[in-house]
Amino acid sequence: MRLFKRHSHWYIEYRGVKKSLRTTDEKLARAAFKAYEKKSLAERLHIHSSDELILLESFIAEYKEFRRDKNKNTQRADALALQKLLDFYGNRPMVGLKAKVLDKFRSYLFNLESERSKKQVKPNTVNNWIRHLRIALKAAMRWGYLPPLSEGIKPMDKKTPTLETLKTYRVDLRKNIPVTEDDIRNLLAQAKEIEPCMVTAMAVQYYCGLGRAEVFSTIVISEDRITYRRKKTGKLKSIKFPDGLVPYIAHLTPGMHKLVPWESIDTYSDKFAMIARKAGIKISSHAMRHAFATHLLNKGARLEDVSELMDHSSVDITKRFYGHISSDRLNATINLLNLTKKVK
Repeated sequence: MRLFKRHSHWYIEYRGVKKSLRTTDEKLARAAFKAYEKKSLAERLHIHSSDELILLESFIAEYKEFRRDKNKNTQRADALALQKLLDFYGNRPMVGLKAKVLDKFRSYLFNLESERSKKQVKPNTVNNWIRHLRIALKAAMRWGYLPPLSEGIKPMDKKTPTLETLKTYRVDLRKNIPVTEDDIRNLLAQAKEIEPCMVTAMAVQYYCGLGRAEVFSTIVISEDRITYRRKKTGKLKSIKFPDGLVPYIAHLTPGMHKLVPWESIDTYSDKFAMIARKAGIKISSHAMRHAFATHLLNKGARLEDVSELMDHSSVDITKRFYGHISSDRLNATINLLNLTKKVK
């Protein structure tokens, strides 16, 4: 069930059926939506009492419909996380998702191998799946498919489903890419020799802080700006490109450009990895974005300015990833004052 607005009027959509609330007032619409949710919950509880249990696939279909107003990346992440749960649990009744099952599922996720690299999935990826699943399970509890239980309450008999069981793994989020500016120069020079069409894309990544998905998509070049679409938010971001980038994009006319010719983003990553190996530098395609932030901060850039350039939703996010770089620089700066040292 979802609440949405169209042509100034508010609507409710439930199981594919849209119903007008006949109001343009948001407060009235939200009050009506809550009333419909209570009615829907009562219907679901009646279903449970009749032993007509909801299967996981049915919940997934309903949840996807409920989240349809989210951006495509969020919907894709929802679908992937729920598919992992379906692969592990099967199309069985939702009420079987006890705490013990969720605990085993968490371990199952952490031991999965990536289909592409055949290596163990990274903890950050597992945590992303878990975050999306927790939101889905909250909805299942709210809708009456699972007994409601507050977060943080541990089950007494290992049977009651609880979000405390499905917790994320502790991961060090700090980013500090151990590559120098000379490494980046060598990387771009190597690209020019091996795969010339990669040079522009790689330079745009480094000088403007774009991730691999963003530089792989279509970008717009104007007189002194680059406009691209952020992968996570789907919003357009426009920044003034630095002087250092000019030699790498001088051949591009104003307008829309696809910087690389391949249809698959994995091809871009594979080409990047080959170039990095030839250059003897350990860096991934997406890590060029982290090199952008690391080098700026090492040169004395303000954390707030880097946060804005990277289009983080808040400077707190930037601090989680890069705050240690600013701290290290400040520690080194304060130690410049030392009257006990003899002046040569």
